Parts: sequence; structure tokens; C-alpha cells
Amino acid sequence: MDKKLLLSYIFRHLDGVVVPPVLHQLSQKGILEFVLQNGSLDLEKIAEEFNANEGYLNVALRILAS
Repeated sequence: MDKKLLLSYIFRHLDGVVVPPVLHQLSQKGILEFVLQNGSLDLEKIAEEFNANEGYLNVALRILAS
């Protein structure tokens, strides 16, 4: 198996492990609903609204975006 194919397989597997808990927490905290209701928002506004750490929130949203 070539390296590119192997890495692709590994990262797809990791997506399946990482995405569900991130999705669950964002949903449980009401962040997903807030974003859906308000459309386009900047990270600072979301972090302020939910008193969230901007760095962690950024990572969580990027996981969903990818």
C-alpha cells in the first residue's frame, strides 16, 4: 500500500473517532443551534456568547468544517 493511500485511510478513521464527540458537545452547549440561527458569525462572537475558549472552539469548528 502506498504512503498516500495509507495516510488517507488513517485520517479518515480518525475523523470517525473525533467528529462525533465534538458534534455532541457543540450541540449540547447550544452552539450549533446558535450558529444555524445566526448564519455567518465570527469566532470571537461565538466564544463571547458561550464564554468559550476561542482556541478550543476554533479547533472544534474546524473539525466539523473538514
